[in-house]
Amino acid sequence: MAAVANAHTILLTLTINGAEKPAGQCINPYPPGDPTAPVKDPSSSDMTCGIPGKSIDAELCPVEAGSEMRLQFQNYDDPSRDDWVIDKSHKGPILVYLAPLESAGKGDVWFKIFEHGYSDGEWGTDLIRGDKEGKLTITIPTDIKPGDYLLRSEVIGLHEAYIDYAKDESNGAQYFINCAHITVSGSGTSVPQGYAIPGIYKTTDPGILFDLYDGNKNPSYTIPGPKLYVAGSSGSVTSNNDLSSTVSSSSSSPSSKKTKPTSSVAPNEDDNTLQAQGNPKAIKVVADNSTSATKNTKLDCLNKRRRRRRAIKSIV
Repeated sequence: MAAVANAHTILLTLTINGAEKPAGQCINPYPPGDPTAPVKDPSSSDMTCGIPGKSIDAELCPVEAGSEMRLQFQNYDDPSRDDWVIDKSHKGPILVYLAPLESAGKGDVWFKIFEHGYSDGEWGTDLIRGDKEGKLTITIPTDIKPGDYLLRSEVIGLHEAYIDYAKDESNGAQYFINCAHITVSGSGTSVPQGYAIPGIYKTTDPGILFDLYDGNKNPSYTIPGPKLYVAGSSGSVTSNNDLSSTVSSSSSSPSSKKTKPTSSVAPNEDDNTLQAQGNPKAIKVVADNSTSATKNTKLDCLNKRRRRRRAIKSIV
C-alpha cells in the first residue's frame, strides 16, 4: 500500500488458519484515492462497509465457529514510522460486527462480536499500535448459525470528537471501516439480534461526542453501538463490557470486568456447510453415484453463487 498524507488506518489483511489474505481476497476492494479516508457522517450509507471500492467479487474465506482470526491494520509501508499503524493521537475504540452476506448489510442485520473501548489505561487503538504488525486477534462466536457473512471492522478516531459533527462537519468522530467476506462453518443455530448500520450511532452519543483532552487520565468511556453478542446467550445481546476475543493467541484483551464469557457450544463442521466454504470455484461437493443427486448439488451451488454475487454487487 502506498504511503498517504495522513496517519489514518485501514484493514490491510485477514489471517485465517495461518493464511494471510489482502484486499480483493476476503477484504472488499479499497476505494480510489486515499483508501484510509474516514467516514465522518454516521448517517451515511458509507457507514455500512466504508467508502466503496471497485465493483469486483471478493473471495469467501472459510473460518470455523469458535476459531480465531487476525485482523491487521496499517497505514504506511514503513514499520519504522511511529504512526505506521495509526497515529498515536487517533485514540478510540475498535469494534467488529457480523451480518449475513445475503443481506448486503441492509436492515437490522448487524451484531457486534468484538469491542474494546478504554480499559486498564489502553484504548482499542493502543492494542494495534502496541503490536509490531498492527494485528488484532478476534474469535468467531462458537454458536452462530453456519453460513456466509460480512465481517465489518471499525476503528473510531476520537481526536476531533469533542465537537458535534452535526454542528461542525470539519470535526467529529472519524470512522475507519472495512468489510470482508467469510464463510462460517460449525453446528451452531444462533441468529443474534441485529441492528441497522447506518443507524447505530448518533452524533451526540456518549461514545461518539467525546473530549479526549479534558485532563482525565482514566476516562469513563461508553462504547457506542449495540451490546456485544456473547456466545451461549441464546441469540440475545448481552453486556458489552466483557470481551470474548483476544488481543493475541496467547494473551487476553483488556476488559473492564474480571471474567470472560464462555460457551458450552463446541464448533463442529457439517457436510452442508462444507459445500459453501471458500471461493465458489473450490466448492467441495460430496460424491454421489446418483445422477439426480449430482444435478441437485450443482444447482444448489449455482444458486448459492448467484445469491452471493447479487449480495456483493449491492454492497460495492
